[in-house]
Amino acid sequence: MVIGERMFKLGSKQVFLPSHLVTMLRPKPTTPPTLATFRVPLTFNKLDMRDYLLHAYKVETAGIRSLVAQQPIDKPKPNEKPRRVRRPRSIKLMIVELVKPFVWPAEARDASAWKQPEIMEQALKKQDALMKKMEETQKTGKMLLRDEQEKSRDDRQLREQAKALLEQGGWDNQRTLDPKFAASGKK
Repeated sequence: MVIGERMFKLGSKQVFLPSHLVTMLRPKPTTPPTLATFRVPLTFNKLDMRDYLLHAYKVETAGIRSLVAQQPIDKPKPNEKPRRVRRPRSIKLMIVELVKPFVWPAEARDASAWKQPEIMEQALKKQDALMKKMEETQKTGKMLLRDEQEKSRDDRQLREQAKALLEQGGWDNQRTLDPKFAASGKK
């Protein structure tokens, strides 16, 4: 055996558009930096997790522990009408022991970047306009057709770009084509 060679077989299944969601959870202050906790689908196993971290992020793992956390029963409250008691779907967690430690970045102390009053005012104006349109539609019982509605900024920009494209005579990427393809592109 060669030094530095992996002692396990790597997964060979290629996943291009994953249908699973893997979420890394923020650790508690007492958790060492070599441990990372992930919320994974119930069908995920340790080998999937190891291959996922290795191929997607080039992160090597020393060990993985998994647990399925059962959710508490969802009972109706005393003031609600009676209904069936149900238990929400369980959550699967995986605690991964990392070869190299990972430290979360510190939380931002200055929240001014997220709290911009102009953006909030614009959003409120849009919401008010939308509510007025909805109320008018409910009162009259008539919805505006697409041609009767006010065009959005994106629609206007798209129309201007299409018009400019038609006036200039078409799109060109300034690349010369291979002669065998150039003949097929002309009409």
